[in-house]
Amino acid sequence: MTLLALGMIVPIGAIDVLYYHLYRFRLYEREQSVAEELTHLARHVTFVALVALLAGGVRDAWTDAAILALFAFDLLNSSADVLLEPRSRASLGGLPPGEYFLHFLGTFGTAAATATYVFERSELPIAPAEGWVALQSTSMIVGGVALFALEAGLFVRALRSRARDRARGRGRVTAGV
Repeated sequence: MTLLALGMIVPIGAIDVLYYHLYRFRLYEREQSVAEELTHLARHVTFVALVALLAGGVRDAWTDAAILALFAFDLLNSSADVLLEPRSRASLGGLPPGEYFLHFLGTFGTAAATATYVFERSELPIAPAEGWVALQSTSMIVGGVALFALEAGLFVRALRSRARDRARGRGRVTAGV
């Protein structure tokens, strides 16, 4: 059931990332948004790791502890994201209502997935995903890795571009002295 709950927030996260983060605000390019961008990349990795562990089945205390730790990390990371957003987005006019709404839905969905897992874990071991849920899990992992690669690639390219621009700027000042 936890995988199904996570699957329900996939479209919400995809719209948030693809439309708001990458297309509309191009957060990966904004120097003011570097810290926020790092929380987004951490969220991709956390989500993929959660889905992969859950899809493989929870057979031991180590896997259970890792899943609980990932849910806890996601809560802390999401909290950091919320605290960083006002400053990161100030020059953009803040977060639009639609993005706030997506964040609300995503937070609610993650809380539902966390609660579902807490109830499910009382019946360990949890069997590996099968059939449609296994297919859904695989698509969530592939999609999550693809979104991470896209956003991380754009972010790294923007960081390199800013570093080159700074180096060129210093070269001109030094050459003119």
